[in-house]
Amino acid sequence: MHQLLNFIDNLCLDDQLYWRVPLRSGEGEGEVRWQRDLKPLAWTVRAGDGAFEKDVATAELLKTLAAAGIDQDHLERQLGASVLTQAAFAAMVRDGAVAIFGEDVVERSVNDTKEFLRSVSQAAQQFALQPEMPAPTARLRIIRD
Repeated sequence: MHQLLNFIDNLCLDDQLYWRVPLRSGEGEGEVRWQRDLKPLAWTVRAGDGAFEKDVATAELLKTLAAAGIDQDHLERQLGASVLTQAAFAAMVRDGAVAIFGEDVVERSVNDTKEFLRSVSQAAQQFALQPEMPAPTARLRIIRD
């Protein structure tokens, strides 16, 4: 489940996703929604005809699903289906790009982009490990003619 949630948070092609999920009690269903632009509280969980509604971060989602009585096994299967759909669309995009540019150009572009993202990630990690820098003392001054 954690891998699926991580995929959706970081690699999802859609801006939002929605699932209807049965409750563990077998009586009724709940709703789970993910919206990228609402991060860090990207997940909304609803159950019991609106009696339970909460916006949460990914780290709190599993606890919130349990509190709402959502059938997590069923939701996990739906998340998996959503990820596989994403993979199918990504494959169609790649195939279309290969038809336009050729396999070598697409492969080189993919590898270059992966390398760039690795470099950015490494730089961010190194920056995060730096001791705090003092606040700059210089002030900007606007000069008008």
